[in-house]
Amino acid sequence: MSRMLCAIAPELEGVPGGPALNPAAYRTATWIVRQQDAGLRRIQPYLDEVRTNLLRYRPAPNAP
Repeated sequence: MSRMLCAIAPELEGVPGGPALNPAAYRTATWIVRQQDAGLRRIQPYLDEVRTNLLRYRPAPNAP
């Protein structure tokens, strides 16, 4: 999955939401993410969960 997300990253440059939307492209398609298509609303609960987990697993400030 990480290889695929890295491969599609260039297609999502400049898209509002930044790298946090890469999983959306994994679940749908890059063109849906680029156009901010209504398909994103369908997977919004998934995107919310990904954003929550990104924050949860971010390194703590001043971590060794």
